[in-house]
Amino acid sequence: AETTHLNKLASRIQELEGQQLNAEDSGRRVEQFAGRVQELEERVEAGAGEVRSKAPASQVDGLSARVQGLEGQLQEAEHSGVRVERIAGRVQELEERIEEEAKSSQVEVLSDRVHELEGKVEAQSTCSQVAQLFGQVRKVQEKMDTAFGGAEATSGRLEQLHGRLQALYEKQENESVGGKAQVEGCNVKIEQLARQTGELQSHAEAGSARVERVEQLNGQMQQRVNAVEAEELNIKTISELNRSRIEQVAGRVRALEGKVEDGEGFTSSMAAQIEKLAGRADGLLEKVEAESEASHATKMEVAKIKDTQENIHDQSNRTQDQADANSSRVEQLHKRLQVLKEEWGVEFGSCRVQANSCNHLVEQMRHESTCSNGRLQELKEQIVQQLGQAQQQASSSDVRVEDLERDVGHLRRRVDYMEEEEAKRAAAAAEGDLAQAPSGADAGLASAETLRLLERLAMELDELKHTRPMRLMRLRPRKGKARKLLRLRRASKVQRKLKLKALRRLRRREHAHELQATDGLLLDLQAKIAGLGHCVDTVNERIRMLELVVGLGVRERAKEEPTTERPDVLVVGEEIW
Repeated sequence: AETTHLNKLASRIQELEGQQLNAEDSGRRVEQFAGRVQELEERVEAGAGEVRSKAPASQVDGLSARVQGLEGQLQEAEHSGVRVERIAGRVQELEERIEEEAKSSQVEVLSDRVHELEGKVEAQSTCSQVAQLFGQVRKVQEKMDTAFGGAEATSGRLEQLHGRLQALYEKQENESVGGKAQVEGCNVKIEQLARQTGELQSHAEAGSARVERVEQLNGQMQQRVNAVEAEELNIKTISELNRSRIEQVAGRVRALEGKVEDGEGFTSSMAAQIEKLAGRADGLLEKVEAESEASHATKMEVAKIKDTQENIHDQSNRTQDQADANSSRVEQLHKRLQVLKEEWGVEFGSCRVQANSCNHLVEQMRHESTCSNGRLQELKEQIVQQLGQAQQQASSSDVRVEDLERDVGHLRRRVDYMEEEEAKRAAAAAEGDLAQAPSGADAGLASAETLRLLERLAMELDELKHTRPMRLMRLRPRKGKARKLLRLRRASKVQRKLKLKALRRLRRREHAHELQATDGLLLDLQAKIAGLGHCVDTVNERIRMLELVVGLGVRERAKEEPTTERPDVLVVGEEIW
């Protein structure tokens, strides 16, 4: 069970580490996406500035209103970013509190470490959404490229207009001086447009340089991530023995997963807002391309566009600061991982000591089990000896019962002999041989012998009644056996219960067999005694009847005279018989 539990913990930690790696990759991608989004916003603003500078005065108001709406949306996005920063600050405060509480016990320290790792997972668990955002960014880049192609077309048209203006200037040189002034104003406007195109090209070059810088940073972050992955692989080997403590943090992990889901919903909402902004920018570009044929610049709109460009530059600086803060945070996490590695090494040593102690305990338990097996063998031998004694006692009781049966048979044979003698005597009395009739002394001797036999049987029955509980008491365990049973109980509860049940069953069966045997013997003896008593009663009655018959015959014989025939005696004897 412990191995399966540790395997489950190991799989869970591997999943968390994989989520952490994915989250770090997603964080890097989010940073790259933020840089690209800023560059695209700069390009969109620059293109919008060019279009507004070239748009007629009647369409400037509508475009300015749309730009203000876009700025409002950007401000909302900034507010949402501020909220995210506040949430991150609260999370950091919670982490600090947890770190303060972790000083009380090592288990809480491990839970805080896992909490930090899962915080990374929570902050960087938007890989799939980041991939979608990259696809959207690519689409926006394509649209911007098409927009810049339209801007180049407009510049070509401006050159054509410049040619036309020069032709008109040549035609109207001779007409009026006012026409020359207008041509000079047009030239000034054309120079301004050329300057703006140069600025746009410089911005584009700066954006490309910034992209190269972001790629360099991405390479550095990749190196750091590889180093962190190597350290995490080292931590995996150490953390396999400490995974039992991580179960206590399972509740926090679930809570963090809920927070991650909330963060994913927030990022999805931000992605939807970015898609809306991209769609609106595409609409603006299309409309600007359609309306760029008759475009004239105004100084106020150019100033507004410059202000918006400055705001966008400020936003890009802020995002750069956030990227630097994220890099510093990654370094801090790297340091924390090193500290975790050292502490987990110490805990690994303590776990080894505990494992050695557990092995020692297991050896002790094995030794005790062998000792308990030896004690069980001794108990079995003693039980066998007791069973042999019980069988000997049962055989001795069977011998006694056989002796009693012999005595009863002897009594029955004697009773039969006495009945035969009585019959002979009755026949002799009937024939007139009264002199051969048994006297009262002989009958008394016979009855006395039967009484002695009955007393002997009763004594033996009493002995059996007294000896049966003594035999049962001998089967009970003595003090030494009770101590052995207690030692067996201490060995293991399951073995103790099973062995006690087996011993009780054996004793119950033995007692039941012995009780059945002794009860059967007693019933047989009681039946035999009852039969003997009935026989003795019948013999006594017959003896009394014979005594009466003999007494009456002797009396009447003394009264009457002796004759050859004695019909009175026969009549009296027959009636009495």
